[in-house]
Amino acid sequence: MSFLNDLKHLIVEEEPNAQPKEAATSVAQSTSVAQSTSVAQSTSVAPTPIVDSNLTATFVSNLREKFDTASSATLLGQFTNTLESLSEAIPEEGIRFRAALKVLAKQNGVTSDQLVGAFNDLLGVLENEASKFKFQVDKQKTTEVDARDAQMQQINAQIEAKNKEIEALMTLRDGIATDIIAAKSYIGATVASFEGAVASLQAEVGDSLQKMRIYFPAVSVTVKK
Repeated sequence: MSFLNDLKHLIVEEEPNAQPKEAATSVAQSTSVAQSTSVAQSTSVAPTPIVDSNLTATFVSNLREKFDTASSATLLGQFTNTLESLSEAIPEEGIRFRAALKVLAKQNGVTSDQLVGAFNDLLGVLENEASKFKFQVDKQKTTEVDARDAQMQQINAQIEAKNKEIEALMTLRDGIATDIIAAKSYIGATVASFEGAVASLQAEVGDSLQKMRIYFPAVSVTVKK
């Protein structure tokens, strides 16, 4: 990554007045191995803030523990401690970086490549943890989001089917209601017609019986009411 190349260039630069690279500034501001997180973040767009600050603090704490147990932790710890010890004596950052490396080179034979590799190791730890975190999030999303979403879609489909069934039943009901109204009207008209015919025949028969009683007084004639 470019910032690591810039860091390497800064470390091996021998010109005392050389201006430090922009990316190296974030490295110098680290006061411990754990704070090397800012180095990794300097190569990408600033992440979207997480609403839950407590959750963020937990993640950061866990990552720092990973950094502290990384294979590069000892070397980077020595480098940052040396930087801190030289902060008052050498205020200029670029010179202080080069001086810290010279101290480590004299003490333990540390090279700029080894130091850059140590920071790369931290990036590897961070990327590995990020991959594991993403895997767990994706797994949880599959279980708690995708599966539930599929369930919701299935319920929506069932609701739609029921709505169509209800709509069909309502159409059938309305048709039956129309048939009932027509049937009632027909039956009413039929009954009225039948009762009219019966009444007419009753009147006709009654009239004939009345005449029989008049014309044949010897015959017992009973007129039904």
